[in-house]
Amino acid sequence: EAVSVFIKGGYGWSSYRKGKFRYTHPELPKDLDMLEEQIKALHKRGVKVIGYYHTFGSEPIAAERPEWIGKDKDGKPRRISICLLSPVFKEWILPQIEEVVKNYDVDSMFFDGTYPLGSCYCNYCRKRFQNDMGLEIPKDEKDPHWRKYVSWRMEMFRNIREQICDTIHQIRPEVIVSVNWAYTLRQPEIVPEGIGALVADIFPDDQVFNASYLSKYWVTLNKPFDIMNTAFLQWWGDWGCKPAIALKQEVATILANGGKTWIGYQMDHTFDVQPAVMEELGKAFSFVKERGCLFHDAEPVPYIGIFVSTKSNEVQASFRNDETPLRGIHQILNESSIPHHFLHEKRLKEDIDEYSAIIISDQRYIDSELTVCLREYVREGGVVVAT
Repeated sequence: EAVSVFIKGGYGWSSYRKGKFRYTHPELPKDLDMLEEQIKALHKRGVKVIGYYHTFGSEPIAAERPEWIGKDKDGKPRRISICLLSPVFKEWILPQIEEVVKNYDVDSMFFDGTYPLGSCYCNYCRKRFQNDMGLEIPKDEKDPHWRKYVSWRMEMFRNIREQICDTIHQIRPEVIVSVNWAYTLRQPEIVPEGIGALVADIFPDDQVFNASYLSKYWVTLNKPFDIMNTAFLQWWGDWGCKPAIALKQEVATILANGGKTWIGYQMDHTFDVQPAVMEELGKAFSFVKERGCLFHDAEPVPYIGIFVSTKSNEVQASFRNDETPLRGIHQILNESSIPHHFLHEKRLKEDIDEYSAIIISDQRYIDSELTVCLREYVREGGVVVAT
C-alpha cells in the first residue's frame, strides 16, 4: 500500500533538490532528485508515499549552528542532536516541512524523534523554563521540582507536534501525519485530531511480543496504526536479513490485533536494496496479501480491559512510563489465551460496560470521574483486579 522514503535522514541530509531549507546528501548524484523520482515511480504503480523526517539529528546544522545543539547537565554538547526547543524548530524545521509539502506530492509525513528523549540544559531550554516556571532546570530526579520539569517538557513536545500538524494541514489537509513512538504505552497520551495514524519501530529483541503488546493498546484508539517490525536482526544499520518465516510470524501478530505491518529496512550507500532482501520481503508481503480477507474491516472484541493512566509519566516524574507491570500482565494473559486490551481513562470511561473485568496494575493516578465509574461498574457486577 505504501513505501517510506527519506525527506531528512538521521544525520540531517536530504535526498531532494527543491526549496532552500535543506542540506542535500553529498553523495546524491547531481542530476537526481531522488524524492521526486520515487514519488513518480510509486504513484505510477498505485503505491502511496510516506515521507520520513528525522527531527533532531543533523550533522550540517550542528556544524553551522552549534548553539542549537542540546546539552547535558554538565553543559557538554550532545554531538549532532539539535534541541527542538531552540530556534531551529521555527527557523528551520517548520519552513523545511512547509517546502516539502508544497513541492512534493507526499501522501503522508512520518516524524521520528518528536517526543522528549530526556532532559536538556541548553541555554534556550534554561531560559524558557525560567520564563514559564520561574525555576532553574533541576539536575536530576531527586530535585523537588523534577516533576514540574517533566510535565513542562512533555507539554512543550505536545505543542511541537501540534505545530507540525497545523503547518502541514494548512497547506494540504489530506496529508496523514504520524509520529514515531508517540502515544505509546511508555508515553500514553490522548491522541489529538491532527495525528492521522500511529507508528512505532518496535525493538528487535522480541518483535512478536512487542508487536502484540503495543497493538493491544493502539487498537482501542480509533486510529489506523502501523507496527514496524524490521527485516534485520538487530537495529537500523544492521544489513543482515531475517528469513521470511520469521517476518511472517512477526507480521501475523500485528494483523491479528488490528494493525498494519510496516517492515523496516533501508537503502545502502548505493541507494539500493539487495535483491535477496527484496525476495524475503516479497514472501512476507505475499503472506499478508493472502490473508487480507481475514482482517479487513475487522473489529476488536472487548473482554478484559487493562487501565493505563495518561498521567503516569507526570506522577512517576519520568519521561518514560515504567511498563514492567503492563508487560507482565500482557504476558500472563497472552500465555493464558485470554483476550485483552489496554485502555486509557477516556476510553475506559466510555467503554467500561463492554468489558467483563478491569485490571489496574500499579497505576499511580486515577481521576475522580473514573473512580466514580469504577464504583458503579462494580456495583453492577463488574470485576476489578487492582495491584
